[in-house]
Amino acid sequence: YQCDFSKREEVKSFTARLLAEQGVPDILVNNAGTIKRIPAGRWGDPEDFKGPIVFLASEASRYVHGEILVVDGGWMGR
Repeated sequence: YQCDFSKREEVKSFTARLLAEQGVPDILVNNAGTIKRIPAGRWGDPEDFKGPIVFLASEASRYVHGEILVVDGGWMGR
């Protein structure tokens, strides 16, 4: 699901659709922002986020608390 959170009506529609189709979510990924000269040489796509999301939603991360995992193609590490 995608939603532009700057548009209130889109948020309402998104929420209603999500609840109707999936019920209450177990995982919510807030992903937003823009950056310039990404060291990876390309913009991220959904496949780039799959691994970190699966990790954070799994028992493997049960001792991880209060962290921000930056998945940005190396931008912050430049």
